[in-house]
Amino acid sequence: PIQSLNPYNETWTIKAKVMSKSVVRTFNSRNGEGKVASMDIVDEQGTSIGVTMWSDFVGRHYEGIEEGKVYFFTRGSIKPANKKYASTRNDYEIHFDGRTTIEESADQNASNMVAKLEFVPIDQLAGHVGKKLPV
Repeated sequence: PIQSLNPYNETWTIKAKVMSKSVVRTFNSRNGEGKVASMDIVDEQGTSIGVTMWSDFVGRHYEGIEEGKVYFFTRGSIKPANKKYASTRNDYEIHFDGRTTIEESADQNASNMVAKLEFVPIDQLAGHVGKKLPV
């Protein structure tokens, strides 16, 4: 399950549904032009996590990943989530890299794959400026 992922576990496989997928953005760095895209995934326990995909990975896999479909994701770098940009409440995020494999699940039943929401009362929103939250 997603909740068992941590930076010290390098060999893992999770089954999760793609909740959302961003558009591909291009950027310039000292290494030249690159591409980045992100997505949020959720498992059967309702735990969600953000995923970042970089240049080569975007080119090879982005178009084949569909929102709402269930996949097996294997390997990737688990890093502390940048809470400024995170769209999930997970402490970690996954960076897909050259070791990552993705396989569409034959079982597409995703009825249990719904993110758990932790709502913030409207009167407490001032303490959460700049964050993404359910209200």
